Amino acid sequence: MKSFFKYSLVFFITLIASSSHARQELNFNKVILWGHKLHTDTFGYIWDAFDKAFTHLGYEVYWLDDKDNTQGINFENCLFFTMGDTVNRKMPLVPSSYYMLHNTEKEKYKALYDSGHAITFQVYTNRCKNQHEDIQKIDECIYQSMSGKVIYMPWATDLLPHQIDKMKEKVVRDWGQPKKRVVYWIGTIWDGFHGNREQINPFKNECEKAGIKFQNLTNVSPKENRNLTYNSY
Repeated sequence: MKSFFKYSLVFFITLIASSSHARQELNFNKVILWGHKLHTDTFGYIWDAFDKAFTHLGYEVYWLDDKDNTQGINFENCLFFTMGDTVNRKMPLVPSSYYMLHNTEKEKYKALYDSGHAITFQVYTNRCKNQHEDIQKIDECIYQSMSGKVIYMPWATDLLPHQIDKMKEKVVRDWGQPKKRVVYWIGTIWDGFHGNREQINPFKNECEKAGIKFQNLTNVSPKENRNLTYNSY
């Protein structure tokens, strides 16, 4: 997240410098996550990780949706994140703020794209390397295209660095301890173009052949998620 955030800011600055509304600095005082509250959509777990990361970095973070009363919140000079077009109809479009947009209708945000105040962000896959002629690798699994005004990144862990270090210590301490023969898959299993059932089913079948129970769970808390993952066979 820290690398993605750093390169996203550089990307914004480059876009602004090349636009007709060029400015020398990128300043914002709040981070706004709009839509998909926790447990209402699978994307909520991504926003939850962003919320933790930006809070940890010292930013004031608001996680809002169209149902919230936003009176009294100053949306000038903010960094917005949103996804899709159905949960952000009331999200303010502020010329002084910056927008990270995932799977949105570009025409709605055309003025922000044109002024260098909006870029698209997408999940990293190998396919992204062939999406744009000017695709550029800027870090491991982070790519950008200036012509497409898009940056690609992985959806990463919701653990902060110090939590990862503690988990490493726990793994070393508990190494060799017996575990129940249960594999916990935390998350949705679904079909379609972006689905994962074709990948999950062979693994599930091999677990069952080996006498290992495969258990799929959803809507668990972050703490329970960590515990189940840690105790998975």
